Amino acid sequence: MKPTAFLLAFWLLPLQGSSPEEMTVRDAEAAMRQRPREAFLIARQAAATLVPQPALVQRLLKEAAHQQEAHLILLEEPQVADLADYYSGPLGDRAAAARVQRRWLRLRREALGPGKSTERLQLARLAWKWLKDRELAADLCLEALQANPDLTAATHMLHEELAYRWTDKGWVRQEQKSSTLTSIRAGMTPAEVRQLKGAPERIARQHVNRRYLEQWIYDHPTPLWVEFHGVKGQEPRVVQVHPLPR
Repeated sequence: MKPTAFLLAFWLLPLQGSSPEEMTVRDAEAAMRQRPREAFLIARQAAATLVPQPALVQRLLKEAAHQQEAHLILLEEPQVADLADYYSGPLGDRAAAARVQRRWLRLRREALGPGKSTERLQLARLAWKWLKDRELAADLCLEALQANPDLTAATHMLHEELAYRWTDKGWVRQEQKSSTLTSIRAGMTPAEVRQLKGAPERIARQHVNRRYLEQWIYDHPTPLWVEFHGVKGQEPRVVQVHPLPR
């Protein structure tokens, strides 16, 4: 056997001491490098054979996130959402999730050619849905209208969702007539707060005997948290509203 052939054969042999699980992980990692768009699918399929081995499962998911973030421009909306969910869910890193979403939106925006009004509107919707970034969403809506002035869906989003109005100087953001902070009052129910402010970005709850404390945290447009107190079997009520630093 020639030396080069011998070395190749030796390289293809399984590493001594490698368990079947370790080989499964390595094979999956190689597949993820080849097909980064499918990284989480590959990782989860491999992870299903590794239970209960959380360290190897976490290694697979970490590699999937690494590959997808390194090839972010290749991802579609559901894959970006999956990646962001991994960061904000198992890792509890909402900043990393927002970073991924914002960077993907920027890359997609930069890649758009002239026109593409519908695509710009879709990015505007995602900027508002994912990040609650009013300014970014409005800019994308305005770009969509510049490309297609008859795009009524962009006009509707600016007016109804982003609180902009048309003036002789163009679209401008409406001033809030009243502060949400002062509009939420002690004694309100969660349904009343939700109707006034919408769904919170985060909810934290703590139980003490038959009583519990619940906090609703809002990041946009006015950062604040609302504190509810409740008793088991009764609807909770607002007790305090606290502003948060921007």
